[in-house]
Amino acid sequence: EANFTQYLLEQVSDFKSKYSIRLYELLIKYRDVGNSKKFEIVELRSKLGLEDNEYKLNAVFKRDVLDKAIKEIGNKTDIQIKYEQFKEGRVISHILFKIGKKKDKKSKVGKDMNTIDMFADMTIKQALMFGDKLSRDTAFQNHYKANVGESVEDYSERIATMLMDGFYVKEWIQYLENVGFVPTRLSE
Repeated sequence: EANFTQYLLEQVSDFKSKYSIRLYELLIKYRDVGNSKKFEIVELRSKLGLEDNEYKLNAVFKRDVLDKAIKEIGNKTDIQIKYEQFKEGRVISHILFKIGKKKDKKSKVGKDMNTIDMFADMTIKQALMFGDKLSRDTAFQNHYKANVGESVEDYSERIATMLMDGFYVKEWIQYLENVGFVPTRLSE
């Protein structure tokens, strides 16, 4: 615990924006998973410490709070953050964050170009779709059970979050192929 706290303090000590610190603290627990949960805009604003009268317009909120915080986090820490917006009608209602460790500039020399690429990034929408399909698949349910008291939506979202990690794509490939997933081959 002491090392984790020290690491966290080292990461946020250079931040200029209070929103960067709050967003970092909110999202760092999802670093190893790859995705956050879907945050309602109202919930996210509250967790960032915004009052109802601050940054009322979503465009201003995104520009002055989210985008600046994400840029500062990307520049000063070992993680990168992207986000996807979800709408209800014309209004943005939810935001899902994708968190990843900064990649080392390593060469791809030595990879077999005919090997199925199990670690190709699934888009968030693909992960959500296949998470939903797997959560309804009986064979998969027998292999990977929902937690006690977990709703179908939460179970599906948890599976989708795990699918952002190539390990689980490889682990669950037989179930994924049964629900329509087609692995891609590396292109030259």
